[in-house]
Amino acid sequence: MDADVSWQKAWAESRDDPLRFVTGVLGAQPEPWQSQALEAIGKHDRVSIRSGHGVGKTTLQAWLVLWFMLTRSSCKIPVAANSQSQLRDTIWPEIAKWHRKLPAPLREKIEVQAERVVLLTNPEGSFAVRRTASKDNPEALQGFHADNLLFLIDEASGIDDVVFEVGLGALSRPARRLS
Repeated sequence: MDADVSWQKAWAESRDDPLRFVTGVLGAQPEPWQSQALEAIGKHDRVSIRSGHGVGKTTLQAWLVLWFMLTRSSCKIPVAANSQSQLRDTIWPEIAKWHRKLPAPLREKIEVQAERVVLLTNPEGSFAVRRTASKDNPEALQGFHADNLLFLIDEASGIDDVVFEVGLGALSRPARRLS
């Protein structure tokens, strides 16, 4: 099959299948645990992943940002961590790395900015945004409203339960997810 047709077919079939997006659109080969996580995220609205350091969780989050944004016309993706440096120095560069690997027609739909990733056709309605979440800042996940909402929380063990409680309030509709 022609490579151009192949990624287009994978993209068209990946709305509820992030694994298909990662392998067919990005051309990545996930680790077995990443494949399992991607399958779970495609089927469930709340997924928790426990693992050691350096195994690919940040890569998984980058894939999820791009998948969710490119398979929905309107979405919001708060990406939370317990420090701004974790977001700035680890997660955002990983999103930028995988953004560069997208097929050109998809890459041109998204802009990776310093604190946001936006869908250029709808920058106010479709974006990922960095948020520092802590006991002192539980509202970091508050106020996000969209038909399609994906919360990504990095190093969740370092984030106070009150932050999760705030975020869970927004997950009352089916197209909303927490990972």
